[in-house]
Amino acid sequence: MDAPASGQAGPRALYVHNAGFVRQHRVARILELAGYRLRFWRPGSGDFVGIWGDSPTASRGKWMSARYAAPLVRIEDAWLRSVHPGRTGSAPLGLLIDHRGAHFDSRQPSDLEVLLRDHPLDDTALLDRALECADQIQEAHLSKYTGFDPDAPVPAPG
Repeated sequence: MDAPASGQAGPRALYVHNAGFVRQHRVARILELAGYRLRFWRPGSGDFVGIWGDSPTASRGKWMSARYAAPLVRIEDAWLRSVHPGRTGSAPLGLLIDHRGAHFDSRQPSDLEVLLRDHPLDDTALLDRALECADQIQEAHLSKYTGFDPDAPVPAPG
């Protein structure tokens, strides 16, 4: 790999402590394309530790990150993913890779929150593209889990 998508000079070592990262070939490939080299054991200087969201195995990665002063990278399946949840064996179509925090955890801001807070959002072409994408997502009835019938009745509350 000549240059990772992240713009770094070469792939960055990402130490994981969850076999799912390498067992799921699509996840490993997406991380490779994002500029990470998956590794096991303990990180060195300049390496990262990857965890899957706030999964039960995340505590191992958090401990390794703290013990070896390696930045933590939180990885989750993307908001638009495959038809069924990952727990049913369906691999994600994309990943959220966050160096600050998980989007669902309000204890610290995520990369997305910082971008939305600090970016001037004044690029007309980019905003037009975002609106077009949002329209296409809505027209296609896409959601995090797209295995549903849009004509089905809404379930009772609770």
